[in-house]
Amino acid sequence: MADDEVIKYVIKDPIECNLSYMPFINEGGLFIPIMTPTANNYSLGDRVVVDLLLPGKVESLRIEGKVVWITPKNPLHHV
Repeated sequence: MADDEVIKYVIKDPIECNLSYMPFINEGGLFIPIMTPTANNYSLGDRVVVDLLLPGKVESLRIEGKVVWITPKNPLHHV
């Protein structure tokens, strides 16, 4: 992944916020659905930078993390 690429993620409401949080990941995690052609460029272990806008906030948070899960393109028919 390009070092200068930043993922922009807007969480619209508290329900989406709760659904995005992944407490079973060490130190917590955030599920970020990415449905763009560049999503295929991510691999497990890749470092990522995310501009995260939380519900009710006007300023985003810049957070760093790494990819620990990749959902297959068609998870119901993945072989």
